[in-house]
Amino acid sequence: MNTLFMGIALVSALLGQDATPLRPPPNIEGPTLKDTLNFIQDKLPGRVNYIVYSPNKVSNTDLPPLKLTLMVSNVFADAGRCSISFNMLFDNRNTNSFDEHDVQIGLKDVREVSTTKLDEVRPNAKADHPEIAITVDPPLFASQTKL
Repeated sequence: MNTLFMGIALVSALLGQDATPLRPPPNIEGPTLKDTLNFIQDKLPGRVNYIVYSPNKVSNTDLPPLKLTLMVSNVFADAGRCSISFNMLFDNRNTNSFDEHDVQIGLKDVREVSTTKLDEVRPNAKADHPEIAITVDPPLFASQTKL
């Protein structure tokens, strides 16, 4: 008898509660991580030619313009590792000097991404030579990541 009473009490309690149906996960629209990384892999490689002008505001003279090239190649986006790797080559066409870097960014380690005009990125220009106003043509932006 006690078992029957407990069974009836349990059924009554269940029927008396507001049943909250399980909700399906929200419908997330948009590309997947793999799609996004493939898009970046396809769009990132390229070459940018630009000129850096450095007029001296104090002496009213101009330093010779620097003709520079930035090339990005060998881009590989790995959705499994959530990372992007690529090769960057800076070419100073005035002095035929090269600065090459292999870069790998683990996206899960990125804490902040900021974008700055390239003529404001040069750290020593304002500190060491505030009289030199650097201008980049065409205007370019640099993305910096903090890990």
